[in-house]
Amino acid sequence: MKLKYLFKIIIMISILMSSNIVNGINSDNNFYRRSLTQNGELSAELNLLDTQIEYGNELIIEFGLMNNSAEYIGNVSYILLLIENAVNLENFTVADGGYTILDNDTSIDDKMTYLLESIPVDNDPLIPGDYGVYLEFELNNGTNFVNYDYFEIFPHEGAYLDYSFSDNENKEKISGPIDLGLNESREFSIILTNSGSGNALNVLLNIKSINSPLEVESGGLSEGIRVPILIPLEQIAYNFTINSPDFGISGIEFSLVYNKTSGRLFEISPSIEFHTTPNVKGVLVGIEDITEGENFEIEMLIENKENQNFSMKFYLVSDSVSFSPVETQMLNIEPGLFKYNFLGIAFRNGTFAVSLFMTYFDFDGADEVNIRISEILLEVKNSPDIVIEVDDTLTSILLILYLLLLLFIFTISISRKVRKNILRKIMKITFLQDLEFDQTKIIIDGSNVCWDDLDEKGKPKLENIKLARNVMSKNKFEDIIIVVDAALRYQIQDRKQLDKEANEGLIKVLPAKVDADKFILRLSRDTGALILTNDLYKEYRDEFDWIDKKRVPYSIINGELYLHPIYDDDK
Repeated sequence: MKLKYLFKIIIMISILMSSNIVNGINSDNNFYRRSLTQNGELSAELNLLDTQIEYGNELIIEFGLMNNSAEYIGNVSYILLLIENAVNLENFTVADGGYTILDNDTSIDDKMTYLLESIPVDNDPLIPGDYGVYLEFELNNGTNFVNYDYFEIFPHEGAYLDYSFSDNENKEKISGPIDLGLNESREFSIILTNSGSGNALNVLLNIKSINSPLEVESGGLSEGIRVPILIPLEQIAYNFTINSPDFGISGIEFSLVYNKTSGRLFEISPSIEFHTTPNVKGVLVGIEDITEGENFEIEMLIENKENQNFSMKFYLVSDSVSFSPVETQMLNIEPGLFKYNFLGIAFRNGTFAVSLFMTYFDFDGADEVNIRISEILLEVKNSPDIVIEVDDTLTSILLILYLLLLLFIFTISISRKVRKNILRKIMKITFLQDLEFDQTKIIIDGSNVCWDDLDEKGKPKLENIKLARNVMSKNKFEDIIIVVDAALRYQIQDRKQLDKEANEGLIKVLPAKVDADKFILRLSRDTGALILTNDLYKEYRDEFDWIDKKRVPYSIINGELYLHPIYDDDK
């Protein structure tokens, strides 16, 4: 290996190590703000991000244990409790009872130097009132740490009707989309709750629309059900039965109208989506001896257990592995087994998850459904191209370690600005703030951004749009247009937030059956705006031959969105 490449690698490793340590110390210190208990080098923390919670909202609790010594503290157990009608927890003990366990663990790794967790508490079932949070850590040497704090849940001002859906079979609340079998019949409920402080008057609930192929036995909801008054914290439920006679996407939209005591009229549109999914299973078959930077093949096995053909396409998702093609063309999947090979290349060594997604369209081709059907872990070995070839002597190894240590000490002592200048000039790295765009208008392909980084359930994340909007603002874009397709509303978890931002004009939700990709391209052509997207728009390149000049690609890594430069062949 040439000497200049060796020094580049050493410089990169040193700067990244120093940046991580410095940034890690800063970020850890930001957490520890309140409710501190300390014993020598050990300290425990409890932090409520808000102590005044409006009914129906979410409470975030952060808690942690830090060991500032160099010694292991042994096994640690903890318990986090929620206590109703809490006034004074100074003398409270777990033996007193009268609590709900929010979180507990009795097998924390004894090699951890600190523990930090953040858990959400959906307090929808909790009525307004005073509550306490009690945290207790116990070490195997008998040392205990106790922290506690208080919060209040208060009702909305005036009448405020909220809704939820329930699966009557298992009595669980659901948010959709709901998976159904072909011709399966199931009963659900829509639940109305007045979470405000005033009476809701002249409540009218009825089914507004039903999307095919769903069949509904509404139990009076089609004609409309009237409730003269719904008092604060009162809850009512209405049942309906659904049946899906065909494959595809379907849904029910309700209309809920009510008056506040002041006479002001409110109307909301509760909705829930159903997916009738074909019985098509898939699995990825991995290979061994994958080496960083070298091509390999991964096989996809699909089994169609239905007695009919389906038009489907498949795609792979991974953080550190690139595939060709990323997505198949539309394939005709006949009953039985089907095989397909993807060509892959790994960017770095390590263990990486690769997910296989299946896309199929509903019965009339209007909407598409994306489902994760398989996941596999790939072990990627070091590339021999980046192995430093030195004489197999202890002196050579010690020399390299010594150089790394000197560079590490040097880089941790210099400022962040100097470190970035080194990366710019020596490693040829482009930072976000270095990117410059020649205009101030941009269109965010919202659906593409949401699907780029999925949540723990494999669903698109609406918060990615907020992340993209903030980055665009920092890059001095003044006119930011966010466009999403109609299907996204039924694919995300936080549908209420999407509806809220759409009503406020922050996000444009296109009508059903509108081609979102073509709409974005036409809007870019008519306004001259750039497009933030990773979609290549392959099927539209004949009509819009300027796509590469307007497309701004990006990457979302560890909750941060990074822009990539756009390339203009005419420059």
